[in-house]
Amino acid sequence: MLQETTDEMARNGCKKIVIVNGHGGNESLLPLFAQSQLAKEHDYVVYVFGLPHLAIAGRPPLQDSNDMHAGESETSHMMANRPELVHQDRAPQESGADQNRQHLPQSIYTGIWWYAKLKTGRVCRSSSMRMRSIRWKRNSRSGQILRTRR
Repeated sequence: MLQETTDEMARNGCKKIVIVNGHGGNESLLPLFAQSQLAKEHDYVVYVFGLPHLAIAGRPPLQDSNDMHAGESETSHMMANRPELVHQDRAPQESGADQNRQHLPQSIYTGIWWYAKLKTGRVCRSSSMRMRSIRWKRNSRSGQILRTRR
């Protein structure tokens, strides 16, 4: 589907296509797709803008070491951009703890790892108390999302 979409965009005049990754599940697929563009000649180029690197100097440390889907980082980004989509009242429903339902060596990968590790809920895992202790703001000049302690 990505190939057909980029081909159609190029047919309509787009010669530089930027795919912005907004979800952790695409971290391997999108670079692979960009690399696969070398297998055939195209009159356009595909760029992938990956997930932001969170180790920024001066940024407060994460409170949750298991920062995955609907974790502290994703929730803070949503609170800065679309706060009406964050349901803090649902936070106590899931802890986000590793469920340890799969026992394989770290060097072995399986597509089911996500479901074996975590529950499949789509709610913020951080406690409501913790979420209230974090303030989100967007830098008006750079557009960068900043998180500071209250």
